[in-house]
Amino acid sequence: MKWLNTNLPDKFWVGFVAGLLIPWLTFTGYWLMAFPQITFVHCAQVVYNGSYYTQLMSLCVIPICFALYGVLEIPKNRVGYGLLGAMILYAVINMTLKFI
Repeated sequence: MKWLNTNLPDKFWVGFVAGLLIPWLTFTGYWLMAFPQITFVHCAQVVYNGSYYTQLMSLCVIPICFALYGVLEIPKNRVGYGLLGAMILYAVINMTLKFI
């Protein structure tokens, strides 16, 4: 943890960008494990046509909670605020998609 504490800048944008990338990386892992035989775009179409994209989006945001917990263990509050901001953004997008 000492390496992370000294090398991670305490900036809001670092946490926000990480919070935006973590669900995409999680979805990429889902794609590689569940549908390795099809392309990424085709996998996104399968998820959209199956109408479970909001549930999958919710599951892909869960790793941000683990990252937030890890960041809060070290004194990097602004990074935690950025992660929290990304989680709120994904929650607003997810609720919007559910009600459309």
